[in-house]
Amino acid sequence: MSVVLLNPDQTDANLPLREALNQFRKHAGLDGKFAAAGLDSRTLLDQHDVIHVLFGLDTSFKQEAMTDYWTLFGTDARFVELRKYFDLPEQKELVAEFGWPKLIMSTILSIPNAIRIAVRSRNMKRKWVWNDYQRYLDVPVSDIRREYGIDNLRRQPV
Repeated sequence: MSVVLLNPDQTDANLPLREALNQFRKHAGLDGKFAAAGLDSRTLLDQHDVIHVLFGLDTSFKQEAMTDYWTLFGTDARFVELRKYFDLPEQKELVAEFGWPKLIMSTILSIPNAIRIAVRSRNMKRKWVWNDYQRYLDVPVSDIRREYGIDNLRRQPV
């Protein structure tokens, strides 16, 4: 299922981040997987899913790649931390489902989006705090976007 949530045209951007995350997972059909994940996995999944919510990205194959690029360029996450996310069993299942050839081809085809995202991330007021997202769980998504300069999502590369 591919669902775009919390874009600038929707009023639910005023939801607190915690509720927006729950809503994102419910509409994307991920709430069961999240509930079944271990504590360490849930933290990493939270960190990843926050990017979906803040940047208005859905769970389509193409926008998952964009989520990864926003994480690389628009957050303060270090490579070591991102490696932990890609080592999750849930991520290994995706690789098994799609296969390396499709993932590699998708990566190559998404290079123009990566470049646009890298440029746009420089317009943010500051990078999103990958490890400190919990302190924002009760803050409305619209306030977070304003604080970090995450705007103009409609012009987001697709």
